[in-house]
Amino acid sequence: MDTTLKITTQSPEEATALIEILTEMRSAMIKHPIWPADAVSRAAIVLEEAGEVIREANHIREGNGSSKALRLELIQTAGTCIRMINLMDAEKRQSSAGCFVKGKGLAALFPDLY
Repeated sequence: MDTTLKITTQSPEEATALIEILTEMRSAMIKHPIWPADAVSRAAIVLEEAGEVIREANHIREGNGSSKALRLELIQTAGTCIRMINLMDAEKRQSSAGCFVKGKGLAALFPDLY
């Protein structure tokens, strides 16, 4: 289900960044549809993405990185964070509706979505 969102941003660049983050999240969901069912494993994926931000920042400091590559890593990390938040929220809704299978996560219930 698609949702239309209308927001006001402080600049066109901010709006562009938000669009890029959501686009990246969707691309990652297609490329990696299965996600772990537990929060620790999901957080590890987020941390791995954040590690790539640090790596690219170090490359810049060493003189062989680029702000373009750093920006891409930041967008990927933000998209991963939103994906994890979305999964947590969806599981809470499913649990409240009595549809959550304890320990299985939504990926087990809806493998075509994750």
